[in-house]
Amino acid sequence: MWPPTRWRGLFACAALLVALAARSASANDSIGVELQSGRHFTAEVDARTDRDQLWLSFGKANASLARPVDWDRVVRVTDATRSYTADEFLPIALERAAAQAEAEREARRDATAAVTSRAADVVPATYVASAEKQPVLPPQVAHLQVDAFVANWDGDVEPDGVMVYVTPVDRWGNYVPVHGNLVVELFGERPKTRPEGEKYPRLGRWSRRLTPDDFGPRGAVVQLKFQAIHPEFDPRITSYGLLHARLNVPGSGTFETSVSMLRIRPYSAYRDSLQMHRGKRYLPVERLGRQR
Repeated sequence: MWPPTRWRGLFACAALLVALAARSASANDSIGVELQSGRHFTAEVDARTDRDQLWLSFGKANASLARPVDWDRVVRVTDATRSYTADEFLPIALERAAAQAEAEREARRDATAAVTSRAADVVPATYVASAEKQPVLPPQVAHLQVDAFVANWDGDVEPDGVMVYVTPVDRWGNYVPVHGNLVVELFGERPKTRPEGEKYPRLGRWSRRLTPDDFGPRGAVVQLKFQAIHPEFDPRITSYGLLHARLNVPGSGTFETSVSMLRIRPYSAYRDSLQMHRGKRYLPVERLGRQR
């Protein structure tokens, strides 16, 4: 049986968690975010939002997952009243992030004051020593989240491949840096089935070994260079593809997910017109890393 002082301390901690959740909810309302990739998210503005990235917070205050999105990838933001462009919503997001940060600071100050005022109710050393002897198990991966988009990461003009953000998540919604083997496959589509060709060909397959050092605030960022087939130089491939990712984590298992509406040829009315009239999507003045 725990002593009465231990029960009072637990009740005080529970009350502080409820207060933190209430303050966060009052300072922030859910928004809908649409990205250039076609993906949609419903979340709250996280306190880490700045002029470079919109941070989205999913879940509850005591079990949440936060992920950043570059503002130039945001197409539209909606709230309970209206719809905004990224530029229109930026000052609103900064205001919400500041309010969220202030609510979190106030809750931490309350928690510190509560602990100080209850210094006489500290759990006896025998309980602390017993707790320290319990083994701490590493977090286990429950599912895999992947975001992907076509990107250019060198000095030429055309896109170089697919940028993939890999986020293993535990059952509480927290992302987990892991040791694991990542396998990614990219599939395209041909407008017409030909006897000599597959209608849904595989455009590339990549394998990467991941360690916890590869993970940063946005998860593990993996650059996958286009292989034999490059969508910008092969008009037989349509603009959209499917990306499938499989992550094997020793001790946790194998986890898979797919991005089924990945734009592998960025939209450009100008380049579409060049393709139609000149048979190529780039002008002679543009330096290319890969010739047609």
